[in-house]
Amino acid sequence: LCLPRRITCPLSEMIHQKTMGNIFYVIEFMKTLVCPENNILTYSLAKRRWIWDADSVAVMSISDSVADLLVKKLLCMEKAVLKSLIVASCFGCQVNVSVMELLNGMEGIDNMVQNL
Repeated sequence: LCLPRRITCPLSEMIHQKTMGNIFYVIEFMKTLVCPENNILTYSLAKRRWIWDADSVAVMSISDSVADLLVKKLLCMEKAVLKSLIVASCFGCQVNVSVMELLNGMEGIDNMVQNL
């Protein structure tokens, strides 16, 4: 966040307490904080620094399972990316780029290759 320790220390302590220092959970929790739907950690152009709502961070829960974190991550994606993932998943765990290019332009599917 490029801020002095005295400013970030309360946020760091909350995040550490919630994630127990697990780096995977720290990264995913931070991504949840900046997710547009949550809007808890944002960059203020007026203040030229990151700002956050400490009360919202304090009440946020973190999942014990990786699956729950991934679901939350999927829900924060843009609709076009999510729709592209849904279509691509119909072809299995691996999808050839040429198949995605064929699907590109179908109703509601634009820029599938770029979205993924």
